[in-house]
Amino acid sequence: MGKKCLIYGIEIPSTDWENTPASVKKLLEKLGHHIKQSDKELADLKAQQQELLEKMALHNIGMN
Repeated sequence: MGKKCLIYGIEIPSTDWENTPASVKKLLEKLGHHIKQSDKELADLKAQQQELLEKMALHNIGMN
């Protein structure tokens, strides 16, 4: 079995990656960067949501 390489968490045969056109590699790099950025933004939004839910819960406790 041939060598494999890891591209954005996906294993592909090294020969496939070597035969991939430069324009496609560049596109994959941009898409990978965009996905990482989107994942970070989603994590930040989830953290903000959790903070707001906790504040709402504290506010509701104070109202009772």
